[in-house]
Amino acid sequence: ALNRVPPQINPDAHARNAALLAKAHDFRPDLVWMVGDNTVIYPETLAAIKREIGSRLVYATGTSPIVFSRALDRAAMPLYDLALVNDYYHGIQWLELGARRMECLPLSATDPDFHHPYALTPQEQAAFACDVAFVGTLIPAHLYSQRVQALAALTNFDLGIWSVHEVPAELRPHLRGAALGETMLRVLSAARITLNPHGNFMRYGGNMRLFEAAGVGVLQFTEDLPGIRAWFTPGETIVTYTDEADLREKVAYYLRHDAERETIAARAREHVYAQHTYTQRVEALLKLL
Repeated sequence: ALNRVPPQINPDAHARNAALLAKAHDFRPDLVWMVGDNTVIYPETLAAIKREIGSRLVYATGTSPIVFSRALDRAAMPLYDLALVNDYYHGIQWLELGARRMECLPLSATDPDFHHPYALTPQEQAAFACDVAFVGTLIPAHLYSQRVQALAALTNFDLGIWSVHEVPAELRPHLRGAALGETMLRVLSAARITLNPHGNFMRYGGNMRLFEAAGVGVLQFTEDLPGIRAWFTPGETIVTYTDEADLREKVAYYLRHDAERETIAARAREHVYAQHTYTQRVEALLKLL
């Protein structure tokens, strides 16, 4: 029950803020990195760290401030020296909420030691193999209706869906369970194509799966969004679609043309290993600072 108390009158939150400030005085960090969905750290604490220690503040988030942000995130935004976003349009929204500066640098990337093709057992191959795989969230409708529409357009294909949440009724016949972490990567390793539609709240594009799926080496389909063209080359390292009819036509084409499908998937893997690893993300961040 304690964590339901508003932060400003929550004794545990007060203690945690005091502990953070004390730790900052001991450690004297050059940089304090905050991640979205903050329900504990007060703006006053961040202001004190900045004023008393001189630390620079960076805020990193992969979601829309309109849809997902917390009151503490919004209240503290003018304090941050830099806001990092996955989706450029989210960055514009943070600027409107008081951010001094924003950069579109996806927080997600590829770890070659983890995001790679997996050798599957016969049992895994039987459980995971499909022509088109989707792993992710499909509810609530007002956030994920575009995903549902894209998947509904492919129900005549060998479609496999993995989700930790409920799925809409029309897609339940294709639900095969949940897949998180390495299991998700094993699912993608068994698929011929993976579909990665963004949530309705990502209009620029650049979600986590974009880079993870590429690392696995499976052909990836996603919407034709500005951010996709910023990170990938359609037709070379990814396949984009404009509507459900275009999606169906392209899925059918690449299922018939194995060599083309495998070539694009291999190029995508080479591309993210060369340009979109977590090490490179940190290097890019340091240059921004």
